[in-house]
Amino acid sequence: LQQRDRALAEARRTRDEAQAAHDLAAQQRDAAQHTAHTAQTTLTETRAAAASAHEQLAFIQRSLDAYLQDLDAAFGSIRWRNEWSADPAAFLDAKRAVATKWAEYSQAQGDDAKVLVALDIGVASAQARHDTSAINLAEVRARAAKAREALDGAKAARMELFEGKPVREVEQKLAAAIATRKTQLESAQVAADVLRQTAARAAEALVQTEARAQQQVQALEQAHVALTAWVSAFNAGPDAAVATPSVPAPLRDVPHLEQLLALTLDDIAAERTALAAFGSAVAAAETVLAERRTQREQHQYTSPNSSAQSADTLSTLIQTVAAEWQTLNDAVLAQRLQLAQDDQRLQATSAMQADIAAQQEVERRWARMSDLIGSADGKKFRNYAQQFTLDVLLGYANSHLQLLARRYRLERLVSTTGPSLGLVVRDQDMGGEIRSVNTLSGGESFLVSLALALGLASLSSNRVRVESLFIDEGFGSLDAETLRVAMDALDGLQSMGRKVGVISHVQEMTERIAARILVQPAGGGLSMISVP
Repeated sequence: LQQRDRALAEARRTRDEAQAAHDLAAQQRDAAQHTAHTAQTTLTETRAAAASAHEQLAFIQRSLDAYLQDLDAAFGSIRWRNEWSADPAAFLDAKRAVATKWAEYSQAQGDDAKVLVALDIGVASAQARHDTSAINLAEVRARAAKAREALDGAKAARMELFEGKPVREVEQKLAAAIATRKTQLESAQVAADVLRQTAARAAEALVQTEARAQQQVQALEQAHVALTAWVSAFNAGPDAAVATPSVPAPLRDVPHLEQLLALTLDDIAAERTALAAFGSAVAAAETVLAERRTQREQHQYTSPNSSAQSADTLSTLIQTVAAEWQTLNDAVLAQRLQLAQDDQRLQATSAMQADIAAQQEVERRWARMSDLIGSADGKKFRNYAQQFTLDVLLGYANSHLQLLARRYRLERLVSTTGPSLGLVVRDQDMGGEIRSVNTLSGGESFLVSLALALGLASLSSNRVRVESLFIDEGFGSLDAETLRVAMDALDGLQSMGRKVGVISHVQEMTERIAARILVQPAGGGLSMISVP
């Protein structure tokens, strides 16, 4: 057991020695590896330094060769290299002496050399300027020839365009035409303002007129009631005549009174002439009757023996004549009574007739105004005022449409019943043909709508400041040139301080719009908003 313990202790000692040897070997290996790595690094650096030194040496050698070659050209040959290699100091002293003599010689001839150099430089500069001047002269002559040709063409075009008139005269005419158009535009604007003020005053006057018309209607109704009461009182008064088959009732109702009042002086004169004729006929009949009675009495006295048949015939004739006379007398009395009653009615209603005539004149004036602008709901007057506003709006819209689509011009629709609020398009490329707005294409309809929107913005800017304008789609139906014109118009609005918002899918518009909000589909019914 002791031997086994000793062997175990020996084994442990051997193990510890082996472990220490192993650790020492590992340390030596690490040290060797570090030394090898350091040596490798030093070798690499040394090789790099050697390569750099070789490169520098080669560069110096090349520089030296270049300098030597330059000196070879200065000395005229390469024999000086042997002298320089044998004794550089002596060679340097000798060359310094030569340089000193050369400096003295150069200084002696310095002024002449400077003058010669200056002359050479001046000659070279003059020659360069001469060459440049020659080139410039050729270019100027070429440009002058082209300009002369262009001038001749422009003169010919001007002669054809201005009909041979001087430019100053044409400019004066154009300036006068522009001034005239500006004056007309200012006058139109002033007239439009006057019309708007007139429309406002007319609206106020219409309200007041409707109130006065209502008062006049009430007064007319009251006058009609009073007149009806007066007719009834007149028929029931002591001066009223009793209706008979030959003498009608003097007044039946108000229309009968109006019919009698409608009789003119000529009608009354004709009635009086007829009554005079009836009176003359009655007087003649009475004269004939008296004569016949006298003849009858004479006949009875002179012919007492006449037959009974002749007496009966005469009696029948007398009765017939008496009946006719009575009829004529009744008619004369009835006409005289009507004339007397008519005179009384004329005297009684003369003042009322003047009032009725004045009231009828007022009623006719208001009836004409009512036919023009009057209606129970005010629709006629609204249309009347809206027509003026629409004319002003079309003036602004056509000025914008002149830039967007010169071919078309907007006008109000004129129907058989008169002006309306509908719109039509005049096609100026088709001889001024009137077309419906429904015949326009999609792009043309968008341009017309855009012109109306811009015109409405211009119209509203005179009263209320329109800060924002939004346009939804429509640009996709425009060609490139029309899209550019539309964008120029929107840029003009933006430069005037208005905010213009455009909703569009046209990719080309992104180049002209700096501030944008992009809406991109994210799937599942969702969208993502981003500001680039």
